[in-house]
Amino acid sequence: MLAQMKDIQLPPEVSAWPPAPWVWPVLAILLGLLALGCWRLLKYRAAKQALLKPRVSALALLASLSPTEPAFAFALSALLKRVAMSYYPRAQIASLTGDSWAEFLASRYPNKQGFDVFQQMAQAAYRQEPLEAKQAEAMKQQAQLWIASLPHKPLATDTISGEAKAC
Repeated sequence: MLAQMKDIQLPPEVSAWPPAPWVWPVLAILLGLLALGCWRLLKYRAAKQALLKPRVSALALLASLSPTEPAFAFALSALLKRVAMSYYPRAQIASLTGDSWAEFLASRYPNKQGFDVFQQMAQAAYRQEPLEAKQAEAMKQQAQLWIASLPHKPLATDTISGEAKAC
């Protein structure tokens, strides 16, 4: 009788293919979420690059300025004013000259030692005589640090339409 018994019969293994019917909608939803995430990431990176573009181009223009030029202080002040108008309201910046311009630059600068340099720059902008090399290099260095310390998000608004500028 024992010899007539058969071994335990196991059912055949379940194949992974074709997958269960619920797998296809879940897979479609996951791919959709992945595509949406990639699109949002690309959009975020493009917006971030657009915000950094004025700063990057200003740093490139600053690097092209030579401290030995006779009108270096004027060119540096003009560059800083253009950059400031990209980040702050034009009506607030455009009329600033001399000490008020230096005070504005120093107030938006985390290092308070820069006020003297900005004040020298504002005063030297309209002089005919060239600056000393050490003084010009200090101005350039402070300007570079000032540009690098600008906020990530421009604060400027178009005074005519009242819309935020995308710089």
